[in-house]
Amino acid sequence: MQKQILIELKQLKNIKMSVDLKSKTVLVFDFGSQISVAQRLSRDMGRVLYYIPSVTNGFEDHKAHDIGRGVEGIERVYDWWDYYEEIDLFVFTDIYMGQLQEYLKRNGKRVFGSCKAGMLETNRLEFKKLIAELGLPINEYDTAIGVDELTEKLKKVDDRYVKASLRGDMETWHHKNYILSKEELKRMSHDLGVFDKKETYIIESPIEAVGEIGWDGYTVNGKYVDNSCSGIEIKDSIYIGHIISIKDLPKQITDSNEKFAPVFESYGYCGAFSTEIRVDKNGVGYFIDITARFPEPNTSLTLEMYDNYSEIIWMIGGGEIPTIQASEKWGVQLIMKSEAAKTMPVAIQFPKKYSKFIKIKNLVVDDEGTHWYTPNNVEVCEIGAIAATGKTMKEAIEKAKEIASTVDGADLKIKMDALDEAQEEINELRKNGIKFL
Repeated sequence: MQKQILIELKQLKNIKMSVDLKSKTVLVFDFGSQISVAQRLSRDMGRVLYYIPSVTNGFEDHKAHDIGRGVEGIERVYDWWDYYEEIDLFVFTDIYMGQLQEYLKRNGKRVFGSCKAGMLETNRLEFKKLIAELGLPINEYDTAIGVDELTEKLKKVDDRYVKASLRGDMETWHHKNYILSKEELKRMSHDLGVFDKKETYIIESPIEAVGEIGWDGYTVNGKYVDNSCSGIEIKDSIYIGHIISIKDLPKQITDSNEKFAPVFESYGYCGAFSTEIRVDKNGVGYFIDITARFPEPNTSLTLEMYDNYSEIIWMIGGGEIPTIQASEKWGVQLIMKSEAAKTMPVAIQFPKKYSKFIKIKNLVVDDEGTHWYTPNNVEVCEIGAIAATGKTMKEAIEKAKEIASTVDGADLKIKMDALDEAQEEINELRKNGIKFL
């Protein structure tokens, strides 16, 4: 299968852009977190419209309505249907809009997005079942219906990881033992309310891994774009990646890509995706999670690493396989966090010369030119990222440190010591025969 993919890539490598992107209008359909994608496209596209659903519960408030205000290069729109005939390309940065994407495709529109494949990410139990059906390695797991059954099962086991089948209901957490988990179980029951007897939970046995790898790339109806940036992530802290050819990827990644190719094709998936694969000491790779949208990391990094970024998005949206151009092969993405941002806007200051390397979620630029992260009814502390590229890993790291030293904001934290942790993981992977970086 890998050989077939490479042959198809060679056949398509001579596809050249014959379209003037400056004559095209693109709509970026977002929820705030990937406004940087719209900013990047505005450098090459003629017109970039930016849309966020601002009514989700029957009541519109200023938060979603305000995101995008004052941001140079983009036009904030509030009813994208008013522009339907003018739009040449629709870019869906997130999931949940599968039916709309399919409708647009049926009507001849270019669409960059995962269509209904978003369920691969949101329905974790179905994803596990699919992994088993495809014959990929899978770790031991159990299920529980409702918090009461989950509680009873957790009383009998220690050292497990608990996930909700519906990803939006909670983040994965580590169950060490019942005494330590009691309060979390109480909180879950309270937060779920009348749904506390209905949610399905996955109770996973741990994977004794030497490290976590994955592929951060693009699929075009089950075919893959070569020479994308892939790397390793230290959770919520740092990402280090480099341009790598499909033929040089570790077997654990190519195996999962080959198995999922027909799945992506069946969904009409033309967009970005990311995989998380934990590798044990025996070299077995366990595909634990998929991101069926613009992944973070490494989207903030690829916006600056890929010289022809807009061309890539345009071609994939039309079902074509582009050639990625990157003059610098290494990159580092540092995550910016602020606890204050969970409940209040946070101003972020930085030198203008570094502005394109500072990616701020839910961005608003006020009349004085100050950049703000704006909460959008979801309490998160990850407010953006710093992206830096280089011809070597060392150069990219030094650039990232330099930029990070100039950025300031309320309660802003950038975990620079995670660079050492990342290097340790790289070394451990190499010791176990996985030369990924």
